Amino acid sequence: KDIQEKLSRASLTPDHIKDPKQYYLKEFENSLRYLDENLGLHAIILAASESNPIMAAIYRTAIDDITSKLESNEKQGFRHSVPIELIANFYAGALISTELWWLRNRATTSIEAMVDYVDKLMNQANFVIEKA
Repeated sequence: KDIQEKLSRASLTPDHIKDPKQYYLKEFENSLRYLDENLGLHAIILAASESNPIMAAIYRTAIDDITSKLESNEKQGFRHSVPIELIANFYAGALISTELWWLRNRATTSIEAMVDYVDKLMNQANFVIEKA
């Protein structure tokens, strides 16, 4: 939870409410950089990714963090077209699963490439590269 709070604070900018996509990309990049700098966590996280209390805690913390940000947005007058709980679960699951994928493939995939890939996924540019 301390790690997630540290990463979350590093991701917040004055524009995060106006551009939530940039918030998620920055939080994702900060998470990858933290994992990259703390190699001892790799084995623990990968081993825990199979329905373990550690992963459940990471997932719950991510959901709580995202929910808190979305609720803060609503207090400022923003309305979401999808229930906050669903948004939080969707993004927490997506970001955590892509972080796990990166941990398994980090030897061949840079942090910058991962952020670019997630940016493309968030833009729905993941299915078609060019029209035939």
